[in-house]
Amino acid sequence: MKERYTAATVHVDDMEPRAFQAFLSFVYTNSLPEMKKEKEDAIPAPAPTILTLAEQHNCGGLKKACLDFVTDPANLKAVVASDGFEHLSKSCPFVNKKLILMLAS
Repeated sequence: MKERYTAATVHVDDMEPRAFQAFLSFVYTNSLPEMKKEKEDAIPAPAPTILTLAEQHNCGGLKKACLDFVTDPANLKAVVASDGFEHLSKSCPFVNKKLILMLAS
């Protein structure tokens, strides 16, 4: 069998390209790509959105990676200030509880 090549384009408007690339890398390899510090700065805002999706779709490894990323003090301020954090709070309040417990320990 041979697959036909089709040139399809998918547009994702509400996520930084680097964050989406890291998400796809995780989905296909089950590991996070190595990133330099300047690339990590582009990711805090969409992190709550990815965390929400990970929770809703029962992706435990991705959820843990997001929680580890979000609880890093360098990322936390940008994450909490994002619109995605408000959506996370409304759609998955128990994830916020887990986040608070992680920060407290």
